[in-house]
Formats: sequence, structure tokens, C-alpha cells
Amino acid sequence: MSWRPVRRACASIAVPIVLALTALLTPRVSAQGTDGALADPITTSELRQYADRLGLSPQQRQAFESLHDEYKLTFRVLRDGEIADFLSRTRGLQGGMMPERKVVAEIFEDIERLQGKIRRIDDSLFDRLPPLLTDTQAALVPRVRMQRERTRYEAQQMLWATGRKPADLSALFRKLELTPETLAVTDPMIAAYEHRLTTQMRKLSESTGRMYLDMFDMIEQLGLGDLDMEEAQRDPEQLRQLMEAMQQVWREITIRMQKVVGEIEKLNQRTYRSVRSMLPPDDAAAYRLSYLGAAYPEIAPLAEIPVLTRLDEALQRLKLAPEDEEAVRTSVTDFGRQLDGIIDESTALIDEHRSTFSPFDFNSEAMQEYQRKLQTLRGKASELQQRVVKTVGELVGEETLAKLLAAPAETEAADVAATPAAGAAASVEAVAEEPAIKSISGDPLLPPQATRADLRYWSDDLGLSADERIVVEELFNGYIERFKALPELASLRTARQSMWSYDAESGLTSPPTEAVLDQVRLERERAFAAIMQLENAFFDDVAAVLGEDRIAMVEQVRRQRERARYQRTTAPTMFGGRARNARAGVDLVDLVTASDLDADVRETLTPIVDRYVTATLPVLREQREAQLALQHAQDTLTAMQTRAQMDDETGLLVAARYQEIVGPPGRRLKDAARRLAEVNKEFLAEFSDALPPAERDAFTRAYRVDAYPKVYKDPVCVDTHLTGALKLADLTTDQRESLAEIAATYRPEYERLSNAMVELVSKGGMDPTSFEPDDWREYQKRTGELQRLAYDRNELSARAASRLEMVLRPQQLAELGPLPKPEEADRFSVGW
Repeated sequence: MSWRPVRRACASIAVPIVLALTALLTPRVSAQGTDGALADPITTSELRQYADRLGLSPQQRQAFESLHDEYKLTFRVLRDGEIADFLSRTRGLQGGMMPERKVVAEIFEDIERLQGKIRRIDDSLFDRLPPLLTDTQAALVPRVRMQRERTRYEAQQMLWATGRKPADLSALFRKLELTPETLAVTDPMIAAYEHRLTTQMRKLSESTGRMYLDMFDMIEQLGLGDLDMEEAQRDPEQLRQLMEAMQQVWREITIRMQKVVGEIEKLNQRTYRSVRSMLPPDDAAAYRLSYLGAAYPEIAPLAEIPVLTRLDEALQRLKLAPEDEEAVRTSVTDFGRQLDGIIDESTALIDEHRSTFSPFDFNSEAMQEYQRKLQTLRGKASELQQRVVKTVGELVGEETLAKLLAAPAETEAADVAATPAAGAAASVEAVAEEPAIKSISGDPLLPPQATRADLRYWSDDLGLSADERIVVEELFNGYIERFKALPELASLRTARQSMWSYDAESGLTSPPTEAVLDQVRLERERAFAAIMQLENAFFDDVAAVLGEDRIAMVEQVRRQRERARYQRTTAPTMFGGRARNARAGVDLVDLVTASDLDADVRETLTPIVDRYVTATLPVLREQREAQLALQHAQDTLTAMQTRAQMDDETGLLVAARYQEIVGPPGRRLKDAARRLAEVNKEFLAEFSDALPPAERDAFTRAYRVDAYPKVYKDPVCVDTHLTGALKLADLTTDQRESLAEIAATYRPEYERLSNAMVELVSKGGMDPTSFEPDDWREYQKRTGELQRLAYDRNELSARAASRLEMVLRPQQLAELGPLPKPEEADRFSVGW
């Protein structure tokens, strides 16, 4: 594979071009397929959807799952062979390298070839279904095949490069709980829609590759293919011309793609209106809400009105007098018609905006005009809502209106609350014991004020008597009042508010100047120093109250609070400011505090805690300094980008300076995180060695959960349900044996996969300020391995949940509580 190298000295200039032309072609690995290029295998979650749609019996589902197991093994062979080779060849597309047109053409040929193989593996699964099905069920298989075909197209991220992904009305329709009579009328309309939608998505897939190749042809025609980037960097005018040319290329291609996607959206609108007209009022309102949420999220809240979406249900619940019910229906129906008009006007505006929108367009005036029109329509809808609420309220009274607007659960809860239960007074008193003091500094890079919970911890650590607690609490109350009144916090708020100035006459917002940003940074430092001085004064007062014999204890608490000041700030994230080092985010002192340890064990750990605090303090200070620098860089880049838009300049020119501006503080923050992780690794071993075996295992487990939450906070893990199932009192011998078999298979494999995921995550994510090709390739490789492990673990849990449903009786399952749903697993979030 040949490449046109971008010279190292100008890598930052090449980044916007590479992103614009190749990032969308570069596969991001997901599961056993490749998100962004190829489809994933059919998951257990999708298999359940197909089974539900076909109406399979438990025995049929079990047979279908067996076929699915064989299917996944076949897919794995393809994934580990040809797809793996494909990934290896394409990983070089990122990281500052510009591919030649021939290379891109070969990639699209590979994608088409591999998609064909995936299609044949899918077809082999569906081809084996008919012997298991009744004639009625078999008649639905073609629609299930089309559903899977659309899923394959949806997985190709480059089809949705414009950020515009049409909704699948079939999926929305299946969520409605329709009567057989309504279903008989509307389902044929959806069946015809599914066929047309699948055909149009197939055409979109076929045309997308040609459009990307056209992009490269346009680059060559503009003479950009062999441009000396280093020379362009030295000549600002040439660089500007380059960026504007790239912007124009991308605009033309995306508008062409918008047109193709727009045809699908027109089909959606026609079908949506036809189907909705045949639905009962409540179902029509629910369908509108789900359609807007999927297709037009910008205006979906306009339809989120209980009185509109659950009118029949609410009226049946309230049992109004016939004349009142008729009056309410008339008012709400009229309101619905008027709201439909506003929604239609809004969707037309959004469609027009989307049809000409390009991700690299920076026409601020056009965007602000679009937002102004959209906000005007939102205002009209809001006024309409207020009018109908007022009208209905005048008809039925305020109390009934409140019930009409509330959801059923809220109404029932209100009725229950009207009759106080035994012990209610005690609950109120318990809440009153905890004053609601949760004031914060108002700035993410400043620590919040200490809380009552902090005070309780300090009092326990200092061994305060009842009388001493009263005195220290009075000191703490004074600290709170002084914290709120700190003039430095007020000055910082004023400085931050002045960063972006709005001109009411022009409707434009001006970005901050460099001088303003410097002033904000200075005010932030002054505020931090003031907080530190205030809290040190508080601890000085506490030490004076307790006497010399507990000064050392006060100093320990003071140092712990100092660490908390550095830890309770938030690093900027917009430009990759997170440390991206899992071990760096863990506080071992917090883990020790939260552990269930005997007093003598805690005493043993005290010297280790002291040395850990001493070791981490300087690193935490450095981490905060890096956070401040990165925030300043982020604000600077954002201001430059906004200013370029206001001056009708291309934002790509500013984006080219990303590495120059954000790189140094980003690397500084990453280095601080690395050092903090090393300290944690060293002291984790010390703490573990000092703990008894049982406590050691619990402490290590707590550390791993805290360090790797995206690995261990798994929404589809069934271990808790499995434990509960084994404790059920009414299990038969066969059930107990089946559950033991599930546990013996599930738990060791779950732990193995989790450990493997931890091993990958512990190596860290991608440095967002690095554009080295090797860094990108290694990052993609690790991400691919991580996503495959996540897929395997999700499938393991989904299959275990399915087996639990087969083994246990309905009443036993009800006792366990709802089983995790496979679709709740967001495997794409498992990462760094």
C-alpha cells in the first residue's frame, strides 16, 4: 500500500485535511466487525428482536440460539482472517498520512467484498430457520432479513458522514402497543415502507463510495494532491487558499450526500403521516413523539406534553363528567392541530438547513439566523401550550388540571402521599438532620467548599468529644459564611461573564481577547489562593481549640483537605484534556476510608496513608497547573475559531494550530497523570501487603472498580441475579443443577474477559495531541481488541440471562427482579 507522506514539521496543518478526507474511511473496530466500515455480527439482543417479531415459542428460541452460536463461530473466522487483514491495511489512514486515490479505491472494493461475505453469513442463518417455523412465522422471515440488511447499512458510518442519519420508522412502529384491528390496517403500510427503505439504503451504500472517490478527484483537479505542505505553512496566503479549497471540496461532497439522505427522509415523512393518520389519538401522539425524537431531536420537546400524548388514558383515569370530557377533547384536539402546523413548519426549516449544511462550513450569520427562526417557532409552540393549559384549567379546575398533566405514576404517588404513612415524621426529621449545604465555587477548576460530610470525617479522624464537635461546628459555620462571601470568587465570576460579549443590536457574540483570557486565569489563581488561605485559617482555629497534643492529627487532616482541593477540580475535556490514565484517577485514601476495616487494621495503615499523602501532593499540584494551562489553551482555540467565523474565514486554518496550542499543556497533563498512576501502583502494593487476606481481596476489587469503571460497572452483568437465583427457596433439584452449571460457565469466563479488558485499558488511550502514525495504529489496535472483548462479554451475559429465563418459573423471575436487557450494554462506551 502506498502513501503520500505529510512532512513532520507540518503535521498540524495536515490534520484537518486528513480528518476531512480519511477519518470517515478509517474503521473504528467494534465487536467482531468494524464500526465505520463493516457490520457487526448479529448480537443476542438483535436475535431476541427477531424472535419476538417472529413470535417464537421458548423451544423455537432455544433452537434459534443454537443456530446463532454456530453463526457467531463462522463470523469469528471471517473477523480473525480477512477482516483482520483489512484492518491492518487501513490503520495507517490516520495519523498525518494522506492516502492516494488508488488506495482509497482499493479500500472501498475491500469493503464491498467483505460486506458481501457478511451478507452471505447472515443469509445462512436465516436460510436455516424455515424448518423451525410455522407457515405464518415463515412468511415474516423476508421482513426480518430486510431488518438485518438495514442494520448492516446503518453500521457504515461513512454513509452518515454529514451527521444526518434518518430514522427507521419500522423500529419506532414496533414499539407501539396496537390493537389487532389497528395493526391490521397499519402493518401493511409499514411492510411496504420497509421494502422501499431497504432499497434506498442499498442505493445510498452503493453511491457513497463513488462520492468519496470524487472527493479525491476534486483534490487532484485543484492541484492539491502534490502540494508541498511545508512551503504552504511558510506562506500564510497559500495556506489560506489551501484551507478554503479543502472547505469547498468538502462542502460540495456533503451537499451531494445530503441530497441522497434527503430522499430517505422524504420517504419517512410520507410514511409517518400516512401511518399516523390511521392510529388512535394516544398511539398517534406517542408515534409523533418517538418520530420527532429520532428524526428531529431539535424540536422533540415540543410534543412532550402528557395531556397530548396520553389524553385517552388520562380521561379514563379521571372519569370527568361527559360535558367536561367533551370540552377537554375539543380543546386538546384543536391544540394538536395547531401544534402540528408549527411542527411541520419547524421540520421544513430543519430540512432546508440540513440540505445545505457542511461540517466544515463556518458561516456564523447563517447559523444564527437559522437558530433565530427555530427559536421563534419554539416560542410559538410554548405560547400555544400555555393557552391550551389555561383553557383546560378553566374547564376542569386547577386540581383536575394538575392530574391531567401528570403521568399516571405521578398521580398515584400524589394520592398515596396525601395519606401519611407510619414513620413519615421520623423520615422528615432524619432529612432535617442533614443541612442542605452544597454550595460550590462556581468554577470547574476551583474546589467546592467543604461539606458537612467532610466535617464528620474530620471530627471522627480527630477523635472529637461531643463538646469539641459543637465548638468545631461553629467554626465550620463561620468558614461556610466566609467562603460564600469571598470577594475573589465574585471577581472570578465577573471575569468569566465578560469573556463572551453579546451585542443585542447585531445579534452576534464576540469571543474573548487574549488579555481577557489572561485576566480570567489570574482571577482563578487568586480565588484558589483565597480558598486555601480561608481553609488553612479554619484548621488553625481547630488546632487552637484542640491543643498541642493533637496538632499532628490536625496537620494530617489539613493535608488530606489540601489533596481534596486539587482532586475536586475538573480538567477541561473539549480538546482531550482528560488524563486518560485509569490508575491516576483513584484515591487510595478514599478506598481505605470506605473499606470495612477493624480499628487495629486502620491503625496499621496510618503510616502508609501518611506517606501516600506526602507522595501524591506534589504530583496533584502539578496536575492542577497542567489543567489550568490546558483550560487556557482550550479557551484560546475556541476564541480563535469563533473569531475566524465572524470574519468569514475558514475555521480549518485555526484548527490547523490545534497541536501547537493544545499539545504542550496536554502532554504536561498526561505526564502528571502517568506519575500519579506510578505512585498509586507502588502504594497499592503496600496497602495490599498490610491487609489481612479477606480485606486484601475486597480492597483490590474496590480499586479495580474505581480505576476501571467502564469495565466493571457493567449494565448487563447477571452475577447478582445468578446469586439471587441460587438462594431461591423453592428450587427443584433440576433447577439447582442447571443454575450451578450456568454459574460454573459464566463466572470464570466473565472474570477472564474482564481481566483482559483491564489489561488493555491500563495501557491508556490515545493522546489527543499526538498525530504520530504509530500512535494512531497502536490505539486502533487496542481499541479493536477491547471492543471484541466487550462484545464477547456482553454476549456471555445475554446468553446467561436467556438461560435463566428458561430455567426459572415466572414467579421466581419476578422475585429476582428484571433481568438486564442485552440492548442496555453500550459496548462503544467501554474504553479509556
